Amino acid sequence: MPDAHQPRLARIACHAGCRADTARRAHHDRLLAVETDQDAVLELFDLAVTWHELEYSDEDMVAPHRWLEFAERHRWQDQDRVARIFGLAIDIAMRARPDAPAAPLSMAAGSGICPTLVPPTPASARPTHLTVARP
Repeated sequence: MPDAHQPRLARIACHAGCRADTARRAHHDRLLAVETDQDAVLELFDLAVTWHELEYSDEDMVAPHRWLEFAERHRWQDQDRVARIFGLAIDIAMRARPDAPAAPLSMAAGSGICPTLVPPTPASARPTHLTVARP
């Protein structure tokens, strides 16, 4: 006999239009579990952190840029909470993306330990004799 004080768990279901292919079905089902399973949430955040470091297959997994769409296309007990979970995971995944390599550094006039804020005067415009500052 069910206890009247325990919350009734609603079955999380896909909309009729959701047709996860067989290759993605396991990952699809783990993503569905984030609302009710703490381990699924940890797996999602672990995936978000490592998505750009490890070579995950787009054919076997739902990529981070599609997680919000995934959350919007499924039924949840608390839509706002699930949107926050996936939103945070997306933010983590996008911040973990490696930066593009910077252009190689080169020494330019005025650069170095103490770069000047004013561009250097060309040699042709410099005085040829020494001038002394007067008080």
